[in-house]
Amino acid sequence: MNNVFAQIEWSLLTPETTIIAGIVLLLLMDLIFPSSLSRKWFGFIGLASVLGALVFVVGQLPLKSAEILFGTYRLDPMSLVFKLLFLTSTALILLVAMDRKKADRTDRYIAEEYILMLSALLGAMFLASSVDVITLFIGLELLSISSYILVGMRKHERLATEAAWKYVIYGGVSSAFFLYGYSFLYGISGTTNLFTLGQSLSEVVQSTQSDLFIIVGLCLMLVGFAFKISLAPFHMWAPDVYQGASSPVASFLAVVSKAAGILFLIRFLLIGMYPLLRSEVWGENVMWALAILAAVSMIVGNTVALRQQNVKRILAYSGIAQAGYLFIIFPSLQSNLIFVSVVFYLVVYMFMTIGAFAVVHVVSKETGNDELTSFDGLVRRSPGLGIAMTLFLLSLAGIPLTAGFIGKVNLSLNTFASSHMWLLISTLLVTTVISYYYYFRIVQRMFVENATSDQKIPISIFPALTILVVVLGTIGLGIVPDILLSKLEAVKWGYGLIPLEGIQQLKN
Repeated sequence: MNNVFAQIEWSLLTPETTIIAGIVLLLLMDLIFPSSLSRKWFGFIGLASVLGALVFVVGQLPLKSAEILFGTYRLDPMSLVFKLLFLTSTALILLVAMDRKKADRTDRYIAEEYILMLSALLGAMFLASSVDVITLFIGLELLSISSYILVGMRKHERLATEAAWKYVIYGGVSSAFFLYGYSFLYGISGTTNLFTLGQSLSEVVQSTQSDLFIIVGLCLMLVGFAFKISLAPFHMWAPDVYQGASSPVASFLAVVSKAAGILFLIRFLLIGMYPLLRSEVWGENVMWALAILAAVSMIVGNTVALRQQNVKRILAYSGIAQAGYLFIIFPSLQSNLIFVSVVFYLVVYMFMTIGAFAVVHVVSKETGNDELTSFDGLVRRSPGLGIAMTLFLLSLAGIPLTAGFIGKVNLSLNTFASSHMWLLISTLLVTTVISYYYYFRIVQRMFVENATSDQKIPISIFPALTILVVVLGTIGLGIVPDILLSKLEAVKWGYGLIPLEGIQQLKN
């Protein structure tokens, strides 16, 4: 056993080790320091560990594919790019979380909040490198369980308690769907390794004896995936959870959890299911299911958002629609640019979503609620916040010259490789126009309605820094998208860029 561990190249795990060190340090300091001592500065320790892990990930670039832990943990360009996304998102969200009310009743749980956010981040990072269903599921559940507790941290608020219970129940159900679905595939393949699963499915894909088991397994797993990513009609938990959670936690769920779920699906489809997708009959059926999920999510998310009066619920339904936009790429999995389009849109989505929730955090901290009325006359009470929020909403709506517009164009262009192009493009165009109503309703309240108070809204240095960074990102990627696109196109992703004759070639 000692020889086995000695042969593992532990340097590949330095980013994860840094996050674990931050979690352990926060736990020890919270235990050792007296309860009378403020924990507000603990956020700097969490932020330092995230930035340290970010430096280690950057130091691992460029990297050829490498495997450790008996082939269950894989370092490749895709995992590193997603880790950069997770770490950057968490760093920006931590800055917002460090801005707290003077008399916040959750002050005594500050250490726990940072510990749980780092634990959720660690789960997402493990998920990014896992190519075995067991390690994938462990990473996903570490992310999920930490998120359940984060949502319920404000236990003195009824909405937070209700949201946490709903999140736990729906999250547990989605995990059960996924595991039960995979049990059918495990019965066929006898393996949890995605590469070996792909090899096994390539042998049975021509046979009709296992068709029923594969269909049942895929359907159940697809339901589990849809719950995790909040795709309609499995989105019921998202609006209540976003409304009940604090704004930083809601932005973490909207960005990091959603991106982790998308990555999980990419890994599973492009490795474990690849032989199935290349089969003409199977591929067409699976792609139709994915296309319908994308279309329904775009329709439900954008139409139900029209009736919402709470800004967090509006952003939640917007997130459901955004998941549908992201999902339109999956029916064209043969496209060489799938990774470029998905990663670019996720980066854009990170900027505009974290920015929107940061503004909601500042406004609700001052007004005491996050209803639409709290944004009345915002541009007069705080011109900077009003203009920044307008920019984020325009980007979410996909208005030209914003990063959101470029992201949607990239996704749309890639759907031309799909036979479902007519369904997806028509749905995207119609629902994007519908979304203008509820996005511009917030803008109208900020610019046209009379402010409920003449008092200026103060903004502390931490959320101001986050908003400044995401504003620059949203404007920069909207005007000069090639800054990021050129770098993503140069990445040797390793999957989907060349015609693949056998699943074994994926590992090279």
